[in-house]
Amino acid sequence: MREILRRLLLCSGLFAAAWLWFDSPAALVSVRLPDFAAEYARKYGKRESALRTFSSRVRQLTDPGSVEEFRRRNLESRSIPAPSRDLSAWVAQLESAIKGQGPDARRVAREQVFYLPGEEPVAWFMPGISEVYTRSGWLSSYSTLAGRDLEFVYHPEPRQSAAPGWILYPRRGRAWIMALAAVMLYFLIPRKSGSKTIGYDPIPILATDFVGAAAAVFFFGLPPAVHPSNDAAVRDLLGGAGISWLVAAMVLLLLMGNARRAAFGVTLTATGLRISRLLGGRDIPFGQILAVTPIDDGVERVGIQLRLSSGETIPLRWAGLMNFDLLLDSLRCAGYDRPGSSRSPL
Repeated sequence: MREILRRLLLCSGLFAAAWLWFDSPAALVSVRLPDFAAEYARKYGKRESALRTFSSRVRQLTDPGSVEEFRRRNLESRSIPAPSRDLSAWVAQLESAIKGQGPDARRVAREQVFYLPGEEPVAWFMPGISEVYTRSGWLSSYSTLAGRDLEFVYHPEPRQSAAPGWILYPRRGRAWIMALAAVMLYFLIPRKSGSKTIGYDPIPILATDFVGAAAAVFFFGLPPAVHPSNDAAVRDLLGGAGISWLVAAMVLLLLMGNARRAAFGVTLTATGLRISRLLGGRDIPFGQILAVTPIDDGVERVGIQLRLSSGETIPLRWAGLMNFDLLLDSLRCAGYDRPGSSRSPL
């Protein structure tokens, strides 16, 4: 069972690491100090052009005529109420952050200061932001504090925003811890050992364990990576996400074959053999072995078969097993070699 546990802990830890790596907030809000004069010049400023295009005609017809009128239209259609408290210090903090100063400078990307919707003081504006978004679909809304205009941009798909990585993927530090813990547990769970144990080569088992775990983690982490959020991946359980997770589960089941090989072993004792398997082991005294017969695949000998006094037969194929000669030598010493027989299994 410990070999099953070893691989389950490895894969479950890596699965948890992948989940945490791609985990992101359901929404973000960015705050910026809008420059209406620059925006007005960009949208409606005069452009030198030899041809009058349709877009230039549209700009001419929709031109509000002045920066003040342009500002008034934006604030009028998407204005949200400011909370009844003094937030002048926060506005000054925003100005410093955009300049790269102060503790909130780490929140800034592309002249926007990013917050989680539940963080104060942004949380106090969320009712108005949500109302504008629900009513008209606008992502931007405006408010005026301490004589400064503020633009709040709602990001329902944060991964499409320019938010800093630490706020967009806040649990990636834990993901590394989970991954390292999974690998450490894989190696720390004790293995059965013995100076006379016949078993499979552990190096190929180790390599295929980690290759298989990497493949399983790839298919497990693919849906969170391509969907807007982990929750969106879960909602696609009957679609592509479910198929990818099914493949991950199948790879995990294939790893259990490695667990079977890792658990198998034959330990030689003074009075018989102990055969260890995935779900336990059994002792077989030499006195219970009536005969040892060969297992042939055509002209090739591939192992031996123990025939017990109870009528049971135990096949032991030596493909991939290390130190199988120790078992043959032990059986010879116990008197199971038949000198002179042309088909002697030993």
